[in-house]
Amino acid sequence: AEFISVLIISGIIVLQPQWGSWLVILILLPWLTRLIFGRLTFERTALVIPVALFLITAVIGVWAAYDQQAAINKLWVILGAFAVFVSLVSQPKANLGVVASLVGLLGVIIAIIFILTNDWQSQSSDLDLIKRAGEWIITIRQPVDQVFITPNFAGGLLAILVPIPVAISIHFWQKKDVIKSILGVGMVIVILGGLFLTSSRGAWIALVAGAVLWMLWRFSLYTAVKAKKSPLIIFGLLLLITILPLMWIISLLPGGIVAITERIPGLPTGGSRYELAVNTSKLIGDYPITGGGLRSFPGQYSHYVLVIPYFLYAYSHNFYLDVTFEQGIIGGLAIFGVILGAAWMLMANARWSSTISFRSLLSGSVITSTFVLLLHGLVDDALYGDLGSPLLLLIPGFAVLLAKEEHAIIQEDQGPGVNKPGNTTGRFIAKAWIPVMLIFIFLLGVFIFRQPVLAAWYANIGAVDMAKLDLADWPQDQWDVNTEIEGLEFAQQQFAKAASHDPNQRTAWHRSGLIAAQARDFDAAQEDLERAFQIDPEH
Repeated sequence: AEFISVLIISGIIVLQPQWGSWLVILILLPWLTRLIFGRLTFERTALVIPVALFLITAVIGVWAAYDQQAAINKLWVILGAFAVFVSLVSQPKANLGVVASLVGLLGVIIAIIFILTNDWQSQSSDLDLIKRAGEWIITIRQPVDQVFITPNFAGGLLAILVPIPVAISIHFWQKKDVIKSILGVGMVIVILGGLFLTSSRGAWIALVAGAVLWMLWRFSLYTAVKAKKSPLIIFGLLLLITILPLMWIISLLPGGIVAITERIPGLPTGGSRYELAVNTSKLIGDYPITGGGLRSFPGQYSHYVLVIPYFLYAYSHNFYLDVTFEQGIIGGLAIFGVILGAAWMLMANARWSSTISFRSLLSGSVITSTFVLLLHGLVDDALYGDLGSPLLLLIPGFAVLLAKEEHAIIQEDQGPGVNKPGNTTGRFIAKAWIPVMLIFIFLLGVFIFRQPVLAAWYANIGAVDMAKLDLADWPQDQWDVNTEIEGLEFAQQQFAKAASHDPNQRTAWHRSGLIAAQARDFDAAQEDLERAFQIDPEH
């Protein structure tokens, strides 16, 4: 019941973000109550550290944003995603089937909402079948005034979710439960149908590649038994054997990976996505510590990269770049650590078995969903882009839940006396040593390179202050002819400090040049901008 209520309330937050503060309190209240009275069921693992870092950097992202209200609205969605994660990892073993069925049903709901509300007249596709399907849908549905989910978002979410109802269908087919297996297959058909209608090449490629990686993983589990080695080590070797030759072949082709993506059926967006990713990585260089702020990509990219006063992109179409830009490098590493860490926990507890149980099927489907999530994040961002999604931590949460069950079964097989209950603190310390060591290495690096780090800090703070003034009324849809620089004194001071600590601090020279240009001091602007260009000619 808690998981269902959290999903429903998180969905309402996306639709009505102005109610976010009260709704977040409502969904976190049971968890806070258990925390206060010492009955918290959330298992302490090494994931506590990256989850906490991700939430902290999200709060900092509200401060850094030029549009505070838009940022706060996204923060509510992120907290809703955290509530989904907590409710998932707290589920008992008996609820595994119910949780999996709800996730499959969620995919069906997303597919239906997309089909019924999509703007089929505006959606571009070079597949005639999709065009004709869209025209037919328009004739049978009522006119809609609002698109609730875009094709890119729908495609990514459906590709991530579909492996789970596939596992449900196989399980009930094995049990010869005809009714439930038909329902499971029906969920798969609806989700794949919705995915096809999105015309999302990235989603389909990620789904197929994720399935291939799952087969490699299954082979690794089988080989590990014969070779008496860790399946994770074998899987890593198989990835190297598979990926390195593939990368070498792609590098020999004219145009590389971008040209390949443009040859796949669909619109030729490979080049534009690549250019967007490169430009976004440059923009991240302005805000490496605090991030540019939640939901700040549209104005920042248009104003400082494209130098236009119009809205063009809502997000970078890359999951990793979006998080890193909005929440800084620490935030980007944190969410990657949560996803990868949860998958690692599940895969580390997985074992080969000739008879495939329901739990094993679910573990394989969640591992596949993680592969799809990681791959799709390279070409689009269905989980974090724009306002974000309450499903951001759904798959990692499911992975942690299954990892707990797999680990419990291993303990039962090993017999009593293993991992005694009284040593929970010691186990937590043992699990947390890797992130603690990474933090230590990070702090050591900051000390060794303190001058460039200080320069990046001052430039970052100056860039945040400058953006809040430059983009206060964005978008204006007209060129800014204001020559006043009143209010930018603090930013100028920060850029000067940055340049004094590191003469090669590109952000400091670039932003100083923009301020000088706005003040019509063209000599100073030329000098500063030329210096920035010498430091980074590709910017």
